[in-house]
Amino acid sequence: MRANRMGRIAAAGVLALGVVACGNPAAQELDVVGITEEVEGAVASLFEAMNSGDGEAVMAHYQGEGNFLYAGITRTAADFENWSAQARAWYASHPDVEFEHQLLSLQVMAPTVAVTAIQGSSTEAEFLLWTHVWVKDDATGRWLIASEHESWPDCVDPPRAHPGTTG
Repeated sequence: MRANRMGRIAAAGVLALGVVACGNPAAQELDVVGITEEVEGAVASLFEAMNSGDGEAVMAHYQGEGNFLYAGITRTAADFENWSAQARAWYASHPDVEFEHQLLSLQVMAPTVAVTAIQGSSTEAEFLLWTHVWVKDDATGRWLIASEHESWPDCVDPPRAHPGTTG
């Protein structure tokens, strides 16, 4: 009787382990090498698009819906449509600007989430820095930017967030 009970407990443990390992993506082993290669390809494609001067090609690298956030030195934007219209206009008015980049860090956070830190320069700015949160689109399998922070040292100071702040 005791052996039968131990057998049921062992079977339940194996079943629970199988459910956790197979049904819970967080418990699955990440293919860090494969995800890293995919995201590196997405970063290279983004900079190819930026160097083409084609704002539509650049915007094709962004998730463009849901929880998008752009955090720049002078402003933030959560409205993708408005922000992307301004970005497309910038690329249209700066067709000869060329960018170079160096991927400083790529962190795989989950099977469908990665974060990159990129240092770069352009023909208009000596030093640029981007942090991107990339998400893998379920429908297309493409890695897209869901959140971007962009900064550069010589950018104009942002307006103060609230009256009375000192910093």
